[in-house]
Amino acid sequence: MQAARSWQRAISVAQVPRALQSPDAAVLGEMQAWRDSLGSAPRAEVAAVLVATAFAAKQLKPVKLASMPFPEALLHGRTVAGYAEARTALALYVDQVNQLRDVARSSPDRLDRLTAPGLEILALSIHAVSESRQLFLQGQCLWRELLRGVTEYPAVYRALLNPRAGAEQIADDLFLPAALIRI
Repeated sequence: MQAARSWQRAISVAQVPRALQSPDAAVLGEMQAWRDSLGSAPRAEVAAVLVATAFAAKQLKPVKLASMPFPEALLHGRTVAGYAEARTALALYVDQVNQLRDVARSSPDRLDRLTAPGLEILALSIHAVSESRQLFLQGQCLWRELLRGVTEYPAVYRALLNPRAGAEQIADDLFLPAALIRI
């Protein structure tokens, strides 16, 4: 009897292999991992991820991926992905962003490596605004943690990207997806 209970308990806490998880569950797990990591990080480290995200958004805005421009209107809540075709196009876009992230992670170029976590945050943010309500709520939680880095953002921006950047340039480059920011 006791062996049966411990077996049931083991099954109830067992992790589902990533390959067998639904796409939402896998993305949700990634969002929660980022949120937890950011929640325990000092503000300067959170600001570094915010700088990486801003830099990644700046790099993606002028290019098309999967025949689609950067989904800025979606991330700012001006449009919705209401149709299956729109969600499919966004999924293809996110796949290409993730491919860029993988290349950036192993690049010898420092700025490419800096961009990698920002590309991941953007991919998760696109998932959050285009898929399930649960992902949307987790996306808001993720961005709540990222907002903790706003006060350190200018100093970290100067340290990582441009020591001579003025306040206007730094503010212009900051990327905050309005759809995921609770006011």
